[in-house]
Amino acid sequence: MNLNKQLLAACIAGVCAVSAAQAQVANSGLYIGGNVGQSKWKGGDFDVTDKNKVGAKAFVGYDFTPNIALELGYVNFGDFGGLDADGGFVDGVLKVPFTPQWVGLARAGLFQGRVNAGGGDSRDGTSWKGGLGLQYNVTQNLGVRAEYERYKFDVLGGPKSDMVSVGATYRF
Repeated sequence: MNLNKQLLAACIAGVCAVSAAQAQVANSGLYIGGNVGQSKWKGGDFDVTDKNKVGAKAFVGYDFTPNIALELGYVNFGDFGGLDADGGFVDGVLKVPFTPQWVGLARAGLFQGRVNAGGGDSRDGTSWKGGLGLQYNVTQNLGVRAEYERYKFDVLGGPKSDMVSVGATYRF
């Protein structure tokens, strides 16, 4: 396992351990979530014929303050005509409350992406990601989101994948 994967695994384990200890207190800041939406492949050294696919992500997050959170997760962009792309991420999330229910989201983070071009040609690399979104808090524990995110792959010509998605979060 390379150093980037070890670092990402250590970060996930550390946040999960801290979050698990905090989860015993009501409204601790720990939450989980998932999104599903359309991912679009752009650029790189591939002539991809099918550039739009269904993508999904799952994540665990922790609100350190009402405005600052950290999210760790996994995203799968789908199979773009023989080209499969996925990866893990860690994001800092800025939350801007407009009302008690409506919250703006701005995120930036690191992305450990993997591109599998078939035939055993698989490459991975660490790069950046960012995004914007809007969350509506249905209850104190349940929220729904709409997000736009851009993921940059640091492999094979530097392709990008944009994802427009909707999802839900559950706060413990």
